[in-house]
Amino acid sequence: MRPPKDVQIEGTEKLLEHFSQRLMQSYEETYSLFRILRLLACAPDPMQQIRLVCTNVQQVLPFGWVAAVFRSDAHVVPELRGRVVLTGEVANEAAFEQELRRACESLRGNEWTKVLVVGRHELATMTGSEVVCDPITFDEHVVGLLVAGGKQTENGEIASPEMQFLDAVAEFIGTFHENAARFFEQRAMSIGTIEALTAAIDAKDPYTRGHSERVAALAKQIALAYGIDEAEAERIRTAGIVHDVGKIGVPERVLCKPGKLDDEEFALIKMHPEIGHRILKGVLLLDHTLPGVLHHHERFDGRGYPHKLAGEGIPLQARIIGLADTFDAMSSSRSYRPAMPREKVLAEIARCAGTQFDPSVVEAFKRIDLSEYDRLMTRQAASAETSQVRAAA
Repeated sequence: MRPPKDVQIEGTEKLLEHFSQRLMQSYEETYSLFRILRLLACAPDPMQQIRLVCTNVQQVLPFGWVAAVFRSDAHVVPELRGRVVLTGEVANEAAFEQELRRACESLRGNEWTKVLVVGRHELATMTGSEVVCDPITFDEHVVGLLVAGGKQTENGEIASPEMQFLDAVAEFIGTFHENAARFFEQRAMSIGTIEALTAAIDAKDPYTRGHSERVAALAKQIALAYGIDEAEAERIRTAGIVHDVGKIGVPERVLCKPGKLDDEEFALIKMHPEIGHRILKGVLLLDHTLPGVLHHHERFDGRGYPHKLAGEGIPLQARIIGLADTFDAMSSSRSYRPAMPREKVLAEIARCAGTQFDPSVVEAFKRIDLSEYDRLMTRQAASAETSQVRAAA
């Protein structure tokens, strides 16, 4: 016996409604995958990119939280190594992140998407819901884990389309990581080349040996004390490494002169920021160092060079490197004078706050620990002494 016509119509309408909802959900998921691809291609910082991806997944799928965790081994790019990104809320976040790391470290390369259930798996039990886990792989190694849970539906069970969506996102993140790794390798090669070049310049004069490395380390410390985030502080460190690269264009007789420079010689030295700027301008991976290279000899009162910039018109990167550069110059021996005592150096920097230096940068400098700088100075002095002994032999 066939059901009444109105019952058939009602059933058909429900089927069409369900089909329409599923079609719309598929469209939203597909559109979101394209959006995630664009985010991974455009955002400037790896951690920011992963956070945006997790946020987008949570917006399109009915999960209470989404997280990405990365291993701490050498296969993971430094910007993501050991990091956890969590969008949404979970109870006892610290314990949750610890368990996430444990689960990630225990993954093997041949594992696939899996659903963890309450009572049998710790992550699911901790959050009180089913959890879907997707390994993130690079070069046949597991580098991280994409997880989601707290599904906000009546039964809370994870459906196959949601697992497929997360699997696709994990694949995207793996591809992104591969690209980031290649970029990191290229950047490391570029910086390694520049470090070798600046070390060669420093080594021309025994009194400046190790100067660029010390300035770079000190500049990063000042940047962090100033409140600048780790990524930008690292960029400032790189700028510190290359800040004197323009000295390659200064005659060696001037660089190595065993006494004070005359006006003509000082004019040649003053050209090195612009020479360095021209050298690095075409190096895309070092584009962020240009403000520090060009302006690290500007003064806060506008009496510096090459452009006589003043105050906050001087890029912050340059203000920081300028102070680090001056501190190291006063703390190192020169052919025409011995190194100044630490107390005198600190007093001179405090005295010049507001004239030569940005007072806020001086305040940040006062908060740093100089023990690491001293260890670097001691190590480099010992290395230089060993080199001189070998050369004499």
